[in-house]
Amino acid sequence: MARFLQMKKVKYLFLILTTAYMALSINYFIHTVMTVGMDPFNNITAAMFQAEHRFVLKAEEETNLHLLLKTEIGQGFLEINLMGEDGKEVFDYRTTSGDFINEVIPVDKGSYIFTINRDVIDYKETLRLYFDKRYIIRQGMGEEQISSNSNI
Repeated sequence: MARFLQMKKVKYLFLILTTAYMALSINYFIHTVMTVGMDPFNNITAAMFQAEHRFVLKAEEETNLHLLLKTEIGQGFLEINLMGEDGKEVFDYRTTSGDFINEVIPVDKGSYIFTINRDVIDYKETLRLYFDKRYIIRQGMGEEQISSNSNI
């Protein structure tokens, strides 16, 4: 009986340690990874959408950006461009149809201008841009948009 009680204590101790580890892992992920896609350019649905979003990413160390994009386009185009402060293109993407991309974009120390340009009809988009906010700071630059029947 004593051995059974000791095993039960070990099981509960293991359960408590596992739960604490999971909670700390989730907390670490929330506070060190930022989602850019959670503001106006995330999960867009529109009959007609013309917009240009620009923001600056300032990298303090060499790191990676993780871009996840799923689109369905009736007509038109979507352009994504990441340009360094020296004018050199780091990442350039253009599509005129439905597409899914999963890209890892390495960036060096410095400033980058991230531009998303859309001129589309019958459009659905899910965009996520993940980066480590310990090393990258995001600053908005401005946006212009015209839309109809959109969820924005």
